[in-house]
Amino acid sequence: MKIKRLFKSYFISHLRNCITSIGTMWREPLGSIITIIVIGIALALPTGLMVLLVNVQKLNTSWDNGVQLTVFLKSSLTEVSLKNKQAILQQPIITNSQYISPESALTEFEQATGQADLLHYLDKNPLPPTLMIKLKTKTTTQEIETLMQQIKQWPEVAQLQLDKSWIQRLNALLKLADTLVTITTIILALAVFFITGNTIRLNIEKRKRHIIITRLIGATNAFIRREFLYLGFWYGMLGGIIAWLIVAISIAILNGPVNELASLYQSNFVLAGLDSKNSGMLLVLGVTLGISGAWISVGTYLDKLELE
Repeated sequence: MKIKRLFKSYFISHLRNCITSIGTMWREPLGSIITIIVIGIALALPTGLMVLLVNVQKLNTSWDNGVQLTVFLKSSLTEVSLKNKQAILQQPIITNSQYISPESALTEFEQATGQADLLHYLDKNPLPPTLMIKLKTKTTTQEIETLMQQIKQWPEVAQLQLDKSWIQRLNALLKLADTLVTITTIILALAVFFITGNTIRLNIEKRKRHIIITRLIGATNAFIRREFLYLGFWYGMLGGIIAWLIVAISIAILNGPVNELASLYQSNFVLAGLDSKNSGMLLVLGVTLGISGAWISVGTYLDKLELE
């Protein structure tokens, strides 16, 4: 029974502090709204960059069905020549290789253009024998360069062409963008931390007399700290909600132009927004930074009182 009363008293105390913190924000609506909006913008920027990066990676995946290396040959390969090259063509980075003879290439060209019996109008078949080599999607630039150097040693090779080589450059840019998003997130997270901490510090200064009197009648540091922690909680939570709204509205505005652009390329690409997991992480991040900033500010002030 005693434990039940203690639990009830503890719950009521937390509820009172929670309501009091809301009242503190309500008494200064303009300052509270500005603080929440600033926190929301600070959280929205890295979140928006992350969503943009995820969409570009998703688009890259849809494009990147495999990097293809086209080997134009001087002369047709025989079965013996192909067998001698199997050690290179069976490397782990190669998913498939296909030899296309000049005759097969001309037949495909005739079918694609609708020009049957095209060879009748030509002195000879102008199309060279070709070896199509399909590589894994996650093949690195170094692995491709090594493979190309090996193939260049073949006496039959006339020219090499790497299709979708821009994918490799895009992947490198995406890695750089990922690093920049991480750095931006850290910097703006620190900004939210200091914004919340400074706002809580100003609230502490306004309630300085109340805190001193409360300590004189026996209030513990935990009791004094609790109300300001709830204040930091609300700043972080509401700032996270504002950030989510900014990102969601931005995605909604961009969806129309992106869909029009995708339709021009016969693509069904759809701009993805924040899912439930990332939305939850955004709110948790806002609350964590809000509470942390409040904890440091109150702790610093209480330590200062101890020394006086």
